[in-house]
Amino acid sequence: MDQMTRKGMPRVLPRHPRVKPNPLRRWLHSEPPPMTIREFAKKIGTTSSYISQLTSDSPPWPKRHIIRRIGIVTEGEVMPNDLAGFSRRLMLPKDE
Repeated sequence: MDQMTRKGMPRVLPRHPRVKPNPLRRWLHSEPPPMTIREFAKKIGTTSSYISQLTSDSPPWPKRHIIRRIGIVTEGEVMPNDLAGFSRRLMLPKDE
């Protein structure tokens, strides 16, 4: 069943909803914590407010240079595909 908005228009739902918990949130809140949110934000060159947005359930799409810095600071624990909600394994299309 389609969800409708108040104006009667069909609501656009995400095609591939995030099925895994947010990997950046999981990394920042692991035990023992690798660093505080403020320290992490300073290392990647953003604000702690933006990091809080990235760790939310529906994060914004970060720019490429931010994703690259996140990968470097987390030493590969959080990768661009993780932030997009995709699998770490690359799935190639099959030839037909």
